[in-house]
Amino acid sequence: MNSRKIAVKASKYTMLIAALMLFAGPLVWMLSTMLKTKAETYKVPPTILPDTFSLEAFERLFAVQPMMWQWIQNSFIISFFVAAGAVVSSSLVAYGFSRFATKYRNILFPVVLVTLMIPPSIMMIPSYVLFSKLNWIDTWLPLIVPAWLGGAYYIFLFRQFS
Repeated sequence: MNSRKIAVKASKYTMLIAALMLFAGPLVWMLSTMLKTKAETYKVPPTILPDTFSLEAFERLFAVQPMMWQWIQNSFIISFFVAAGAVVSSSLVAYGFSRFATKYRNILFPVVLVTLMIPPSIMMIPSYVLFSKLNWIDTWLPLIVPAWLGGAYYIFLFRQFS
């Protein structure tokens, strides 16, 4: 390998490491802060590694927010059903687009892709009105059911890999 290739490779790795620090820095800071005591959290100058590892922040969190376990449980349940719905429905639709030679396949697939260009903010009020008329307000259904109807992005990804 000549010196020019080595220099180009070194500069690429340097830029990648700099980008990693830029994006991973806040995550590392958050993880280190949650393992510090309250006094260490506000210490000046701040340190990355705590002097003594402590779960005091978690104890305070669960003492102040007694519903935290319920919120965590709800998040896991909803995430599971949304992921399952997205995989099942999108893979079925993508399989149909990729394996069956139908008359309208070349018309319907671009229509599915065009739905990616609709900004979600435009759909917020109509979605709310629909969910309200279905009496789904204050339930998990508006969070879970749309995932079971197939997402254009996931349909596109599944079709490209089949």
